Amino acid sequence: MNDSALIGTDKSDDFEPIFERPRSSGSEEFSLHHIWCTIRSHKRLLLGLIITAVLLAAITQFFTTPQYQTLATVQVELIDATGSNDADASSKNAQRIANETRLYRSQAAAKQVVTDLNLLSYPPFGQGVNTPVSDEQLRDAADKLLSWVAVQSVSGSDLIDIRVTSPSAELATKIANQYPASVRTMRLKKRQENKSEVIDKLTAEAERLSNELNEAEQKVADFRRSKRMLVGAGGGEDLAQINRIAAEAASARGISSGASARSAGVERAAGMRSTATATSALLQQQQNQYDSLLSEKAKLSASFGPGHPDMASLNAQISELRENMRSERASVGAKANMEAMAAAARERELARSESSGAAARAGQMNAQLNAITARAYSNTANMVEMSKLERAAEVARITYLSTAQTLEDLRAKLGIVGVNSALAAAAGIPSTPISPKPARTIASAFAGALILGLLIIFAIELLDNKLRNATQMQRLFGLRTMAMFPSIAEMDAVKVEDSPVTLEPQSLFAEVARAFHSEISDIRLSEAPQSVLITSALPGEGKSTVALSLCAAAAAMGRRAILIDFDLRRPTILQEIQQNLDGPDIAAILAGNAEVTALLPEPEQTEHSKNKREIISYRPVVLSVREPVRDPASLLNKNRIARLLADLNDRFDLVIINAPAALAVRDARTLRNLADHMIMVAKWGTTTIPQMRAALNLLGGTADGVVYNRVDYEEHARRGYSDPIEYFVQNAYYYDDVVQPPKSIFGKLRDLFGNINPAARNT
Repeated sequence: MNDSALIGTDKSDDFEPIFERPRSSGSEEFSLHHIWCTIRSHKRLLLGLIITAVLLAAITQFFTTPQYQTLATVQVELIDATGSNDADASSKNAQRIANETRLYRSQAAAKQVVTDLNLLSYPPFGQGVNTPVSDEQLRDAADKLLSWVAVQSVSGSDLIDIRVTSPSAELATKIANQYPASVRTMRLKKRQENKSEVIDKLTAEAERLSNELNEAEQKVADFRRSKRMLVGAGGGEDLAQINRIAAEAASARGISSGASARSAGVERAAGMRSTATATSALLQQQQNQYDSLLSEKAKLSASFGPGHPDMASLNAQISELRENMRSERASVGAKANMEAMAAAARERELARSESSGAAARAGQMNAQLNAITARAYSNTANMVEMSKLERAAEVARITYLSTAQTLEDLRAKLGIVGVNSALAAAAGIPSTPISPKPARTIASAFAGALILGLLIIFAIELLDNKLRNATQMQRLFGLRTMAMFPSIAEMDAVKVEDSPVTLEPQSLFAEVARAFHSEISDIRLSEAPQSVLITSALPGEGKSTVALSLCAAAAAMGRRAILIDFDLRRPTILQEIQQNLDGPDIAAILAGNAEVTALLPEPEQTEHSKNKREIISYRPVVLSVREPVRDPASLLNKNRIARLLADLNDRFDLVIINAPAALAVRDARTLRNLADHMIMVAKWGTTTIPQMRAALNLLGGTADGVVYNRVDYEEHARRGYSDPIEYFVQNAYYYDDVVQPPKSIFGKLRDLFGNINPAARNT
């Protein structure tokens, strides 16, 4: 097996990390392969999720109460579209079905079903409650029932499906078949309640408005009575009376004035007018009738308003009689004048005696005129308030009539029957439960867990920033991977000879160490001795083990190699080895208390079994401290270290510097300038990309390569990076290591049944 197969180096960058876009059509199968390998690498997680989900599903199904489901179908009464607008009828029918569906889903309908079937006597609802039911108990039972019931209208039809799921098949059937009857009962009850409620409200409102109307009309009558306003008083009636009295007064004044100038004529004319007035029986009859009508109008006004038919008829009679009196008066006056002219000579003396009476009459008429005029002015002012009262009464009358009409209309509408629905197909008693269904549930749990597991795996991979392969190093940092050391048990080395490279030279670990040494030799600039600094991003990543293995491999291959440990702050395996050495430690040498010559290794000779040639190897040299140094700064003087390294380069072929972790202390940056090459150590699957980037930036951004330590070869192969490690694992029998090729599922089954079957064990 060649070195590239051991270290996983890929200089051509032909391999793509998982989930990256393939660069050619030939890389497609590699992407699919990587996905499969990714799933396989997380098989424990995936199998754990699946097993957990299946077990939970099985346990849940075992303890789940069986549920039975039944179906009843209800038909909704629709509008007949014959002779009407089909589109409008269709819209109204769709609305009917939707409203009926909502009604069946309502809590009110559920309460009615609970009441009709006395469901509170069933333990699932009321725990056997037989006492008077409270609203809260009824509401809780209705909510429970609604959780059992699913109502759905059938598309394109007038049907509604009622599905009831219950632990009891018989109870589910009763509920489904009871729903239409309970909804009908609820609808009738609600309609009756609404009818009574609406009619009662409107009746009360009508009574209130009637009382308001009566009060308004009473105010009108009271105002007329208090102001002594007869029906029709004011306006034209007052003006006519004023004109009449004014005319009489003017006439009397004229007679009086004429009597002063022409006493005989005035007296005669006055006597004739008086005679004509006195001798007119018809006018006197009309006056008596007029007074009678006025008295009757005053009586009626106390009971009726001006708009009443009797009042209107009486006003018409009064107006007609007044006009007749005016005509008769004019006629009588003309006749009197003619008679007066005819008797002027005879009554001259009589006029003189009556002149004084005419003057008195004129005075009386003026007084009467003033009184009537004052009353007319008063009536005019009162008519403003009277108009307000009459308008208020009219508004009350209109409101009352409108409310009464609305009441009659609602009575007619409430008598109309609403939407009806009836049971079209009764529900039957189910014989088998719909749940639990173990097979289906377990299958669903399996599928769900599988999908969830895959999503989690892909999310883990997408969010994974751990370093694991050579492609990552090349792509992200431009570093070649020089070796990938397999994960081994913790080294209990107390002597340099206890290194796995020395103890197990045929192991995979030893082979990787030798391949690593070859990579180090290839980067040598000349035949001169070389110095290599080995560090890592963080402590605990195995750089001391890598450095010791490199030193052991170099010594075994005939190079004088020395490992200098500058990681002095914490105990390490190198310090344990130093404790078992007789020579000086690095503290004594740096302090000048010992010489480097005491460290020179002696060659060892071994005999090759094949060609009998002698091969010279050297014992690896380790230089550390026996106890951790509390203050390494005082010891690690740069000039001292430079002189020490120069002296060692003169005496050794390979000087390996074990530096502290780069992100822990600053020593590695200082030591970097004193070495020819620098190698970074990354712990496989642990060191992150940001950690490596930060360490490289701190060290100047340059390194000659990287070494993966503690690589899980089996896991690496399962991830399918398509690098030499994957193919090595398939042929791991070549080495004496414990790394085993991954077995197929058939191989695992063979092992399982082979262990169980006694016959198989005997063979």
